[in-house]
Amino acid sequence: MKKCLLLLFIYFLASFLRADLIVQDELIKVYQLAFDETVTGSIRLHNSSYDPIRIIVSQADFSSLGKDEYAYTEPGKNTRSNAQWISCSNFFMIAPRTTEQYQFTIHAPKRNDLQGSYWSILFLEEEATKDLTNISSIEVSYRYEFHIISSIINTGEPIVRMESVEKKTDHVSIGLENTGSLWIDSTATIDIYNATARFMGSYIDDSVRIYPGFSKTLRINIPEFPPDEYYAIITINCGNNYIYGHQLSFTNK
Repeated sequence: MKKCLLLLFIYFLASFLRADLIVQDELIKVYQLAFDETVTGSIRLHNSSYDPIRIIVSQADFSSLGKDEYAYTEPGKNTRSNAQWISCSNFFMIAPRTTEQYQFTIHAPKRNDLQGSYWSILFLEEEATKDLTNISSIEVSYRYEFHIISSIINTGEPIVRMESVEKKTDHVSIGLENTGSLWIDSTATIDIYNATARFMGSYIDDSVRIYPGFSKTLRINIPEFPPDEYYAIITINCGNNYIYGHQLSFTNK
């Protein structure tokens, strides 16, 4: 009975809540640039309503505050911010029932000291309307966060440091820090064997994005094995032939 009531509540809530802006694109945009080069980026947006909508665009830096802690800060202040490289309109109109491309440009400065990856955030949000005459639905507005990453061609490299590896009851926790100058999209795999070298299984986590100077904790869920001695081979694949390994031994009693 409670489950039926919950489903009815969700159904009626969905019928009242309405968001007109639909993003038909990736939330991470990656560009390769040479010194003094300009590229054009775009974000595909759809207006599902029968009225025009106005999109508000703003910028921010994405900053590390320590392990697994991040903050949105003033654009252009981080040493690896590309916010000032980006030229974009603060407002964008989308006609009713149409799909449009919001475009912006990125210009890499002509500086030989640029190395690796630079990034910032573009926020896109539908402007709230003040028309309260239609009470049949509640219009909600989502703020979409786009990571705009620009890497200077043939410069920099990621350097991954394993800060910690811990075996817990139902998972392995891996602390990673990117001390290099290129961002990574890392995937961790753990292959587990018992004391007689019998293969017990391979387990993988979702890919994790780590910017230079950032630290993140990866969690790989594993089952509870029978009492025995075990060893594991952990592989961190950061793409572009950047692969790191670690061995771990543990005992289940």
